[in-house]
Amino acid sequence: MVRLRPDLVRGSGVLVGFLLVVVITSAVMPYPVQTSEYVFVDIRLLAEDPQAFEGHSISSVATVVETSNVGSYVYVDTVEGTRLAIPSSEPIPAVGDRIMFRGVSSLQADSVIFVDEFYALDYSSSLIRSVPGIALFLVLLFMVFKIDWKHLALVRRDV
Repeated sequence: MVRLRPDLVRGSGVLVGFLLVVVITSAVMPYPVQTSEYVFVDIRLLAEDPQAFEGHSISSVATVVETSNVGSYVYVDTVEGTRLAIPSSEPIPAVGDRIMFRGVSSLQADSVIFVDEFYALDYSSSLIRSVPGIALFLVLLFMVFKIDWKHLALVRRDV
């Protein structure tokens, strides 16, 4: 009987584990928001004529200029000239972040868009948000390689 190499067994185990994580998260996570209920609108059009989008469920991209916490909402002013109202229970985007948001446009409060959900596209304001990704990269890098101080080089670890 031929014995499998340990690195092949370990690699196969990692692949199967990854596939299990994908299957489990797709079964357990909530269903995504249907994109048909939101209309993607260029944020500049929304700033020029907010009345045309009154009461519509819209989706767009904006860059944060200023945030102010007022009661149960955090008001976010954007470079494009619109104002977003994000519930204060949500994470607050930082100045400089580029965010994609979904929400309902309302003229009742100075053309504010009440945001249902958002996520950051570009964390330009804070390097600290990149630290977990950098740390994970370094851990994975040094699982495969080690530093040969004599030659100042990365060399593959022995299995």
